[in-house]
Order: sequence, then structure tokens, then C-alpha cells
Amino acid sequence: MLHILNAKERNQAFGKFMFLFLFTILMIAIALFFNLQMPKKIISVLNNQKAVLEDQVGMCRTREEEQQKFTAIIDSTKNMIDSLGKNKNKDLYLKNLIQRQLNEMEIQSKMTRMYGDMNKLVVSVLTNYNEDKTELLNLKDAADKIKVLTDKLKESEGDRKQAERDLDGYRKAATPGL
Repeated sequence: MLHILNAKERNQAFGKFMFLFLFTILMIAIALFFNLQMPKKIISVLNNQKAVLEDQVGMCRTREEEQQKFTAIIDSTKNMIDSLGKNKNKDLYLKNLIQRQLNEMEIQSKMTRMYGDMNKLVVSVLTNYNEDKTELLNLKDAADKIKVLTDKLKESEGDRKQAERDLDGYRKAATPGL
């Protein structure tokens, strides 16, 4: 090997080859390292985002369930308000139940943010409906009382006219010469 004419050039070429070969291998190793490590980080970020989204979906489901319960209370309250006046014996009990449910709905409407304003409006509408229904029942009772009093007035009017006729008859009988 001592007598090779271009040994120096060959050694330089071999050194360049080894340098470029090792550099290429190193670049491939770095690329593989990042190719394997980056997906782990991306997967962990995606898992965190998935957890956040699952929490949001769970909250939406909870809100939906609460709203369904609220709707069921609305329906039962409306039915109870509609049944007021049908059975006089149960009216006081129904009024208490209606008031309790309206209070419960008002508390629920204050607790929820998403549907809170809408629920407050529904509660106020049902409250007004309950008050109007109660006033209507009172007016119905008043109409019955007016009818009874009108009948009594007519009866009293008839009695008064009869009493006037009797009085006129007694006056005529008491004054024989006129």
C-alpha cells in the first residue's frame, strides 16, 4: 500500500465519504427520532382536547336533561292550573302544589345560564296564567253570587210591592170616610 500513487486523494475521498455517510445516517436518525417523538406529543395534545370536548359534551347533556326536567315541570304545572276549579275540594291543595312548582322552576331558571332567560320568561308566563286562572275562578264565583243576589233582589222587590199593597189596603181600611 505504500506504493499507491493517489493514496492521499483516496484517503481524502474516503474521509469525505465517511463524513457524508455518517452525516446522512445522523440526519436519518434525527428524522426518525422526531418522526417518532412528535406524534406522541401530538397524541397527548389531541387527548387533552378530547377530554375537554368530552367535558363540554357532558355539560351539554346535563343541560339538556335539566331542560327536559324543566319542560316536564312546565307541563305538569300547566295541567294543574287547567284543572283548577274542576273540583272545589282540591283547589287549595292544587294551588299549593302549583306555587311550589313555580318556586322550583324559578330556582332552576336562576341556576342555569344557557336557558336562564328563556326559563324566567316561561316562569313569569305560568305565574301570570295561574293568577289569571285564579282571578277567573273568583269572578266565576262572583258571577254566581251576583245571580243569587239578583234573585234575592227580585224576591225582595216582589215582597216590597206586596207589602205596599197590604199597607195601602190597611190605610184604606183604617180611614173609612175617605
